[in-house]
Amino acid sequence: MGKELDKLIDLAISNSQEYSKLDAKTKDLVEEKLKSEILAEIKQEVSSKAIKDAKSRLDEERAMNKLRDYKELTVIGIVLAFLIGLSVNQVSDFIGYIKNIGKLIDKEPWVSVTFALIIIGICIGIINFGIFKEINNLSKNKKV
Repeated sequence: MGKELDKLIDLAISNSQEYSKLDAKTKDLVEEKLKSEILAEIKQEVSSKAIKDAKSRLDEERAMNKLRDYKELTVIGIVLAFLIGLSVNQVSDFIGYIKNIGKLIDKEPWVSVTFALIIIGICIGIINFGIFKEINNLSKNKKV
């Protein structure tokens, strides 16, 4: 062990009246016993402090990860809601066109249908690559 600990133990044994009467071999045994007891106490204190520090760091990291995940899901949710609203509007226009097919000769319905299909495709893409990717990552990391 460290030289300072050896010096302190030697000093404590040499100044103690109990240990001054012991022979050299017994003093060495006492020194080793004291060293092992001191080291055990130090290890216990240091390990418990290290465990507490590690737990607090893990808790902070988990909280930051949750916050990041909430932010991502919020943004994805807002974008999806907007795109779904647009697609519902386009589908409503198409249904209105179907109802009035005889009256609306001038309008071209395929523009609305194409736009609606593009928006629906974007929504499906966002769902597949955004949300499902995150779910797969979470399940691989055993967080779910």
